[in-house]
Amino acid sequence: MPTKAMTIAFNLPFLSLGGTWEPDQAERDAAWELLVELSTRTSMVELADKEGSTREALSSLYKLFDTTRGILRAKGPTVARNHGDGNLSFAVIAVRVLNDVLRPVLSEWHPRLDQYEQLRPPTIGASDWEHAWEFDDDLRRLLAGIRPAVRQYVMVLAEAAQVPELANAVLVPNGGASQASAGPGMSFGNRHARSVLGFRPQRQMVRWFGPGMACVIAWRMLRIRLGKLDARRDLSLPAGPTLQHTLPPGDATPSTEYWFDYVADTGDAFEPTMTVAWWAGRNRIEKGNFAAGADLDQVPPSGLPRGKLLVLGGDEVYPYGTDRRYRNQIAGPYGLALPDGESSDLLVLPGNHDWYDNLEAFRKTFCRGATIGRISPRSARDETGATDQAGWKTHQTASWFAAQLPGGHDL
Repeated sequence: MPTKAMTIAFNLPFLSLGGTWEPDQAERDAAWELLVELSTRTSMVELADKEGSTREALSSLYKLFDTTRGILRAKGPTVARNHGDGNLSFAVIAVRVLNDVLRPVLSEWHPRLDQYEQLRPPTIGASDWEHAWEFDDDLRRLLAGIRPAVRQYVMVLAEAAQVPELANAVLVPNGGASQASAGPGMSFGNRHARSVLGFRPQRQMVRWFGPGMACVIAWRMLRIRLGKLDARRDLSLPAGPTLQHTLPPGDATPSTEYWFDYVADTGDAFEPTMTVAWWAGRNRIEKGNFAAGADLDQVPPSGLPRGKLLVLGGDEVYPYGTDRRYRNQIAGPYGLALPDGESSDLLVLPGNHDWYDNLEAFRKTFCRGATIGRISPRSARDETGATDQAGWKTHQTASWFAAQLPGGHDL
């Protein structure tokens, strides 16, 4: 569906840009690519006093130059030309934001922080040294000052990509007020989300106490009971471990770390599901990414890496499993959450909500060796949402699994 002309108005002390933008398909694609990158940056998160990492926020903005250049080179001159009645283009807006908003800050403060960091003695941690810098507060105030412009930029890109709700509510973690308690939830009713994301997010939470829902669940349970069917009879016992994540031969280093992630009750409606999936998909979660917590002192200085294995511990979909629900509630969000080109292993246990169809949809999604990756509009026709690209790799052939982990541990 063509995007109508958008009115652009940046009226800020360091950026004055106005006019109309009527993006074509190439510009919408470019806006989506930059939106995914920009809206997940640490620079989008407020830095409280002496919390989080100023370095990470500054480096996050710095990397946007390379990202934007890469998109402009890949898309070519067409994204620099204005179309229709518009007098602006994707390239014009992107270059103005880089040069007028980000470059003045980065050209001064990036080398200043580099110079200070080189003076850190080995006995002082990087975070403590950063917070002790006499200019740390000044830089934080400056970053807070440009954040409204970056957020406004995100919303412009989201409108061009036709996913305004996604940018505010999900891709900027906790960046927008949840609408789940205010009626129908996120407004994806315009059908644009599926054309861009490849799946249709579940807009609202399940009405658990509605009489219709109780009847549907009761009927599904009765149908399984009357049919005297047990999916476990059709699932053969694996001949060996489902997955082996043991150390290479000869590597018995006691200090070798092994991380795996665990998620259960994956979330009712898109916002909570996507929020958890997003953090599960990050290559590393830094200490500054946590808002609060009693165990923050136990987070290593290098942060928490993404586990080599993700275990889903039950109730992958609500209120009951179907091919479409697994695509929209699991394959879509978790495929979107994992960075392009990245892969992780996935093992899954069914919960009672997965059993309400006798595990039929569960088996199609998780027990056929498929890879759950980012769904394109074409692959969205696949009822399981599975793709052949990098993503979450499934291994099991039954509703149970056995994994061998380093150090003689079993899962």
